[in-house]
Amino acid sequence: MNGTGSKELLKSFLNAAIATTGMTVVSFIVNGSLKKNLLVPEVFSEVLKADLPIPVKKHSRIVGWLGHYLLGVSWAMLIDLVYKNTSIKPKVKSGLIIGTFSGLCGIWAWKQIFKSRPVPKDTDTEIFYKQLFIAHILYILLFAALTPTEKSKLKFK
Repeated sequence: MNGTGSKELLKSFLNAAIATTGMTVVSFIVNGSLKKNLLVPEVFSEVLKADLPIPVKKHSRIVGWLGHYLLGVSWAMLIDLVYKNTSIKPKVKSGLIIGTFSGLCGIWAWKQIFKSRPVPKDTDTEIFYKQLFIAHILYILLFAALTPTEKSKLKFK
């Protein structure tokens, strides 16, 4: 990979991490205001705890946060490939559509997880799914705003 490609990949990676952080902030705000266990990385760590080897169980929180960021960055990198290799460009309309799709995928994934694992204490799944959906839309809009392609810029029109 040449220097330009490496820089572009690094920029996409950083933008993906920023968008994931933005999504996580939404969870923090909802979690703090409702006093419920709705913070995605924390719920993730609690769900993972049962499956982790005993020496790792005490670090389940770290594993949950790393898993959350790994998934968030990976998903954003896939969206980046869509923006760069298709006619879909980072605009508000496409962001809302992709964000809606992402939110529905996230809800579906969590419903599958909760079918096979107990829902963590103080996690209200109805509120959890709603905040997850909204957070995914904001996540994609933020990622789109941070990573315009050469061919287009995010347009709020």
